[in-house]
Amino acid sequence: MPELTLTVNSRNYDVACGEGEEPHLRRLAEFIDSKITAIVGEDGRRGDTRLLLMATLLIADELFEAKKNTLAENTASDQDEAAETAFLSDAAKRLEAIAARIADA
Repeated sequence: MPELTLTVNSRNYDVACGEGEEPHLRRLAEFIDSKITAIVGEDGRRGDTRLLLMATLLIADELFEAKKNTLAENTASDQDEAAETAFLSDAAKRLEAIAARIADA
């Protein structure tokens, strides 16, 4: 299992990942870091845990808005609700897996 070092908020985190996932995880870390940089720019420096929480909330909000907009473009039906539930469940599992990897680092 490959390991890589991700930098978020000027801190390095060693993370294990699946083979070939390294570029994707780097892009995710860069995205999270950009959110944290924006938060720090608006509110000043805060503790890492608070910054990660705030960044996660911003990203979750963007995810929900994007999903809501996508669903609004489609005809409302039971299938859309099931797809939304499956999508959000999958997203939550991915976020939990990433959080676990960070916690284990």
